[in-house]
Amino acid sequence: MMSENRSRQKRRNPHRGKQRSNPRRGGPGVLLTCERGREGKCRREGLEILRYYLSKQSKDEGDTKHKKLTLDEEIAMLQKQKGIDSAADAEETKDFEVYETGCGGNVLVLCMLPDSALIPSIQTEWSEAKKGDNSAKRKSTDSNNGAVKRAKIERQGEASERNEICSSTGIVGSETSLSDESPPWDPVETVQQVLHDLHSSSTKAPSSRFVTRMIPIQATCFASFEEISLTAKALVQKYLKGSPPSTFAVNVKRRNCSTVTRDEIIDAVAGAVMDIESNKNEWKVNLKVPAYTIMVEICKTLCGMTIVRNAGASIKYRNFNLLEIRDAQEASNDKTD
Repeated sequence: MMSENRSRQKRRNPHRGKQRSNPRRGGPGVLLTCERGREGKCRREGLEILRYYLSKQSKDEGDTKHKKLTLDEEIAMLQKQKGIDSAADAEETKDFEVYETGCGGNVLVLCMLPDSALIPSIQTEWSEAKKGDNSAKRKSTDSNNGAVKRAKIERQGEASERNEICSSTGIVGSETSLSDESPPWDPVETVQQVLHDLHSSSTKAPSSRFVTRMIPIQATCFASFEEISLTAKALVQKYLKGSPPSTFAVNVKRRNCSTVTRDEIIDAVAGAVMDIESNKNEWKVNLKVPAYTIMVEICKTLCGMTIVRNAGASIKYRNFNLLEIRDAQEASNDKTD
């Protein structure tokens, strides 16, 4: 009897135990947190919320451009919108994809839409070589010498050596050409809209029963000092360059990570802010009420980074805690009743 039950379970779960490949790092996304053991429900609920706001954004953009379009452009737009809606309903949709972090209570959803990257994808020689270390060590001793050399470069952490790595891989920071059009999806704007609807007690938006926090991620990379430095530099050049000097803080959250320390992350991100060419050494650190908060979320070997303005001063953010906002709204509604 026991063997029959086990065989039935195997037939019902044919994909159990099979590992699936993660999507490529680099693009934006959202980090969802939940109670341990609720990751599956959190994933389904988070995808439903994100697809709802993506569809709403597409329809709003279509309404604003409707009067300016010709007949042919309107037909093309409707066909495109129909394709987005049908893709969202499909089983293997490519609008968002889950990245398996391996950290309990955390679900990372990456945006897979074309041209959705906010900064150029960061890939360094160090991270590519790190992936093949095991096989390379078995093949030749030359790879061992290369690994030792890369380890020395990592420990020294000198700016000249990091620039050499960047030049060898063709990385030119935020100057790399991206699409001239605005990205199809912005994680910060989406999360802000979710928080706004929670504050206003909107009944149209999907509920967030299992998602505790919804943290926007503007860029992802490998959790190494080199890639964190390059990603921070690209984000700073995109969002802070040209702004008047102000205050900032670096908020780091590490989960099951041994590849980089907290101090190294802070040094890399703060160094990118201090190296802004137009306002060098004029930015100041303010840990209490910073004008800009640079959030670094690490899950094992993956790093997500975001620059948020007035995140600490604005009570509406509440550390992106949906549960706290929902509880506050319910308490206020009880008082009014």
